[in-house]
Amino acid sequence: MMEFAGTQPGVIEDLSSEWEIIFDGDSKMIQTIKVYDYDYAEDADLKFKYKYIININTLPDEEEKVLISLNLVLSPRYIRGILNQSIKNYTGGYLDYQDIMAHGGGDVCVDNMIIDKDKVDEYILFIPNIIPVVESFLGFHLDKRVNRLGSTGWDILKYALGLKKNWF
Repeated sequence: MMEFAGTQPGVIEDLSSEWEIIFDGDSKMIQTIKVYDYDYAEDADLKFKYKYIININTLPDEEEKVLISLNLVLSPRYIRGILNQSIKNYTGGYLDYQDIMAHGGGDVCVDNMIIDKDKVDEYILFIPNIIPVVESFLGFHLDKRVNRLGSTGWDILKYALGLKKNWF
């Protein structure tokens, strides 16, 4: 049985109509994005919208393996302050989901793993089925450290939202 983000869904449905490919970089990187926004409004001082992106990257030394990850990415309209300007400078004035992913700072990796390249289609079908479980444990995923400085997903999001001066 397949597992991702510590989860195994009971039923695997084809949810591909809810996702779209937003970037396909010559088979080196593929990103698919959830079509609709999620709202985070559990905290009166911390409200934002976000989407999930499945990111698939080939590995430089492993032709038959890829790194697949599920990322929570803030809606571009919620990116504030220095990060907003930094991404726009990096992209020539654009601020879209794939720009946020490429630059970093407004996205949090929920989970990632290395898989065989021939399993990509299975995982693209599988991962959307775990989103409801990920959503129910979102705080748990954001509480995890995301770097060696001890920053959590919450720190990254608060920085991106302009609520903190830095992400560490």
